Amino acid sequence: MANMSYCRWQNTSLDLRDCASTLEESDEDLSKDEQLERMQVFTTIADMLDALGIDVDINEISAALAERK
Repeated sequence: MANMSYCRWQNTSLDLRDCASTLEESDEDLSKDEQLERMQVFTTIADMLDALGIDVDINEISAALAERK
């Protein structure tokens, strides 16, 4: 279900904090689908930052995730 516009940022912020707390977990703890969705979240965040004029190299994020395996 989509977030209601009045609480979109609040709900997303809480969900992102929950995701951030799991960054130290091994890829082995995530299904392939979850690994793909995690990358999609990073890509979306990079796109958002780019829209604000902040450069983020998504290739660096991919490389950092690959090094953790």
